[in-house]
Amino acid sequence: MYNAAYLTQLEQKINGLIFSKKYQEAYSLCKDIISKFPEATNIYSLKKKIEQEVAAENKRVVEQKIDSTQTFFDQKKYADAIKTLREALTLIPDYPKAKKLYAKAQELYQKQVEEIEKSFIEKQSKRLNEILLTLPNQLMDELLELETENAGNKLIMDLTSTFKDKLIEQKIKDKKELINSNKYQDLGNFIEQLKKIDPKNPRITDLQKSIHLNQHESQLSKKDEYVYDGLKYLDTLLKLKKYDKGVQLINELIKVDPQNKKLQNLLTSTESKYFGQLKNSTTESIISHLPSLKAEYESDKNKFVRI
Repeated sequence: MYNAAYLTQLEQKINGLIFSKKYQEAYSLCKDIISKFPEATNIYSLKKKIEQEVAAENKRVVEQKIDSTQTFFDQKKYADAIKTLREALTLIPDYPKAKKLYAKAQELYQKQVEEIEKSFIEKQSKRLNEILLTLPNQLMDELLELETENAGNKLIMDLTSTFKDKLIEQKIKDKKELINSNKYQDLGNFIEQLKKIDPKNPRITDLQKSIHLNQHESQLSKKDEYVYDGLKYLDTLLKLKKYDKGVQLINELIKVDPQNKKLQNLLTSTESKYFGQLKNSTTESIISHLPSLKAEYESDKNKFVRI
């Protein structure tokens, strides 16, 4: 059993809270009483009344917030409109009018941000172009500052990447004389300077390939020239029958151009002539020494060993 007078007193307290619009406190009290006195039907009615009044109050607040956003829309303060409508949807998540306006505010805000970013990019692009033309040595500092202040902004990253490419392009044009030279150590230093601007820039890759190709062609040209001069000197040696010097010279040329078949053939023929020359020289030496050897043998046969 429950005390009717006590419950009447609680009902009066709940009604007072409802009148003061202290709905949360009144609702909590209803739930507490119902848990203790499930048979208290009047409290159920009060609980339902609170729910209805809260729903009505929420609707009133939501409508009020919706009305207040009109000013934000008129003034293009879409971020404020989004904030207000988000608060409204917190009260009634499925309120159609609030949802529709919230989507509209988001769309307009996105367009507004894009326009602001576009205008900012255009102004920065104009400013950076002027720096590139007048003070190119300061451009990298400006680009690094932009990247630091706008970390993660893709539009800014694309902008700085574009101007790094322009700076690299200009530096390459300014060093045209060096690029066309054979100062490969200076060219290597120049490449490293460009990589400090943007190590992944495709212009640098293309330039490196071009330099390496020129260097290779230069080395081939020097090799061909060296071999050509060597062959001219070899012709003189062969005419003088200095085959030993010829063999030495051909071996040196082969070290420079090991795939040269002409040199290989010349080496074979010159070695053959050299060996023939050695053979003839040895035979002539023996023949020239035969008389003295014969006299020595006649005078002292014990010095010689018969084979």
